[in-house]
Amino acid sequence: MHSLGRVSDSKYTDAEMGHIPTVTYELPDGNNIEVGADRFKVPELLFQPELLPTFTGFSSSLLAGADVPAKGLHGMVLDVIGRCDVDVRKDLYGGVLMTGGVAQIPNMRERLERELSEQVRKHPALTHSRCLKLTTKALSESEQTR
Repeated sequence: MHSLGRVSDSKYTDAEMGHIPTVTYELPDGNNIEVGADRFKVPELLFQPELLPTFTGFSSSLLAGADVPAKGLHGMVLDVIGRCDVDVRKDLYGGVLMTGGVAQIPNMRERLERELSEQVRKHPALTHSRCLKLTTKALSESEQTR
């Protein structure tokens, strides 16, 4: 499976990623398109949803009624684990499981692990220090269909 997008190793910024060269991608109908920094910017929305308004054609009315500020994937994982009993957090940090198409984006697992680990180190109150061991697994398509 060929993936056009790729998760960046670090947070996306237009200044740093604006120089990304374009690549040619052949669509299923045979047409070719040129894609540059957007192949990193689109998957970055999973970590920085605040980038959404920077996309051409975005309408702020799409977020009308959204009272809660959007959090990245790592923030949502930390929130869920943080709401659980402190005694099970170690197991939860060691058992983050990603499935589906998003899990297949190159570098997704590594970036999620890095973001979660950084947040736990910055905010020790999130968990006990013994819980810093983090493991994620992205299931392959064949594992998902079992």
